[in-house]
This record gives sequence, structure tokens and C-alpha cells, in this order.
Amino acid sequence: MVNRPKLSYIPALLLLAAPPLLAAGSFGGPNVTMPGEPRYQNFYAPNGTSAQSSHGEFNIGFDPATHRIMTMNAGPIWRLTPPEVVDPSAPESCEALWEDKSSIVTNTGLDPILWTDQKSGRTFASNSTAGANAAYAYSDNDGDSWIPIGVAPPNGGADHQTIGSGPFPASLSILTTPLNQGENTLYCSQDIVGPAMCARSLDLGVTWGPGVPAYTGFGAQGCGGLHGHVHIAPNGTAWLPVNQCNARQGGATSTDAGTTWSEFAVSGSHSQVNGADPSIALDSDSTAYYCYVNNEPVAAGNPPEGHVHVAVSKDGGQTWIRDVDVGKALGIVNAAHTEAVGGSSGRAACGFLGTNMPGDYQAISFPGVWYAFIATTYDGGQTWT
Repeated sequence: MVNRPKLSYIPALLLLAAPPLLAAGSFGGPNVTMPGEPRYQNFYAPNGTSAQSSHGEFNIGFDPATHRIMTMNAGPIWRLTPPEVVDPSAPESCEALWEDKSSIVTNTGLDPILWTDQKSGRTFASNSTAGANAAYAYSDNDGDSWIPIGVAPPNGGADHQTIGSGPFPASLSILTTPLNQGENTLYCSQDIVGPAMCARSLDLGVTWGPGVPAYTGFGAQGCGGLHGHVHIAPNGTAWLPVNQCNARQGGATSTDAGTTWSEFAVSGSHSQVNGADPSIALDSDSTAYYCYVNNEPVAAGNPPEGHVHVAVSKDGGQTWIRDVDVGKALGIVNAAHTEAVGGSSGRAACGFLGTNMPGDYQAISFPGVWYAFIATTYDGGQTWT
């Protein structure tokens, strides 16, 4: 089972360990910097704290009202306040303020997950394989206090959970209440290796309805196994990416706020047997950018390669265009742990770990050196930097 990092927003690249030295040659370096491209800043966890742990599954959330950053790795939750927020006169290049804001009920568990809703600023945390009714809490003040409750039926899945939120579809705007602020909240979880269940909350994560199947392994595209993170587009469409859909990348979408789901497959893609989860970015036009690791065709007898690709859909996953190998120019031939995020019209980014060594990257003897990369598009996926 492949662990995966989980990001709800990327205001900066956070690394929990010191960066390695640059590899020989050009590998590991960025494209030539161009005007208008983003700058990324590293914030390093305080030495000797629980924030420094390198095991677990890393999560990051961002509160757009306070500009604070919430992180969760193995269980403890830490809040980062950027230097310019702590002191407006301080340069952005200063270190952030790190504070332990852990929730007692989610401090230990089996599968940490954290998500911050971008409209309300509410942060959700879970660390359980028993659905949203156990080891679950939410906070409306960036972790200063947590409400340890999650009233939910026990059929929300057993592992690999993900929480996402976003607007209701226009046709279901009647579901908007003062409690949910117009935000649909979904909790999707894997039933080990088969189907996935998604539960909906109509009160922004206070209580949850029964889980409904997002995919079963026997649907139109044959999607089964582990999924990535559920994301909701500005038009209300919910997306759940899956890397095993009859040997293709794909997933499931819902256009009725999680009541029913339909499967899709990404044309031309090839799944790796034990590949990492794909991720879907959604820009302000609800264009989807599907970032995945493709099982790249190689000559007989050559070691396997997994290249990072991004494909674009403007029609809810019915058709896919502009499939690009975003790491090819830098010599990346193996990759894992993709995570994508969308921005304004035509803008999206995909982060991933990459190496220039082919072969079975999960083998103990694999010699590759890994770097964290972020590929960004400003023109709807026609070009990537």
C-alpha cells in the first residue's frame, strides 16, 4: 500500500528535512527562471519537535483569512504563521513561527489527514480507519481549539481516507445554509482494496450522512483499488482520482454533490501496478488537470520507468487533451507522490518527487536520488515550467 502526501493548498513548499546536495550534472535543477513565475520558500521544522518527524503522510492546509498554514504528518498538528504575518515589517524570507496545535483525539492513529476549507477557514483533521465517527475533529481558529466530534454512520470505508470541500452545484444551491456557508463537504475512504465510499456533510463537517459507493471495481471503467484526494471544482463537480481503471488512470466524478458517482478514464494513460495516487487540480474555470505517473513504454529488457504526465479536461472528464510529460525536459524517468492544485483561469501546478534513475523505485537496492519538483502552467496546460 502506497502512502501519499496530502495537500489542500500550496502557498509555499514545506520540507521537513534538510535538502540534499545537488546531483552531478543538471538533474535536480529548475528551468531557467522567467519573469512572473512563482517563488517557493522552505520553512524548516524546529529541531527536536514532533513537527520534524519524517515518517507518516504529510498534509498541509492554508487559511485564506488569517494566512496561517496548518500541517499534519504522523499525528501532531503544527501551525505556521509566515514572518510577514507575525510582523508586517519583516521580510518574507524570514523563518515562520511554528506552534504545536495538536488535537488530542487525532494525535495518534493509522492514517493522518488534514484539510482546510478555503471559504470558511475551517480545518478538519482525521487519523482513523473507521470513518468520520472516530479520531476526528475540526477547528475554526487554526487549531487554538478543536471540536472532537464526528457523528457519522460506520460505513464510511476502512482506509486511505480523504476530506474535501467546495461549493454545491448551482442546481443544488437550495442545500446552502448558514451552517455550511454554501460548502459541500465530502469524506471518501477506501474499503481496503475494493470499492470506495463517500459520505456527505451538509453542516460543514459537524455530522455526516451514510457513505455511498464512488466506485466498486465493477463499474463502466473498472476503477478499483486505492484512490487519491477528493477535490470539488468551482462549478460543484466532485472529483476522486483512481490509478487503476482497467490498467488506465481514471476516477469518479459527482455532479449532484456526492449523491451519485460516475467513472471516467484518461485516454492514452497506463497505470503502474503499484503506482502512487494521481491528483486532480481544478482552476477557477473548473478545468481539470489530471497529474499522474504513467507506466512509460520501454524496450524489452529495459528497466521500468514512470514519467509524470498531466492531462487536461474541459468537459468533466469525458474527453482529455494536452497530455504532457512534464518531467521529460529535466530527465525525470521515475516519479511518485503527485499532488496538484489549481488557481485562476488557466493556472495549475503539480508537485511530485522525481529521480533520473530507471528501475523499480520501491526496491531496497534502488540507487536513485530524489528531488521535490513543482511543474506550473499559466496557459491551460499547453506549456509547463
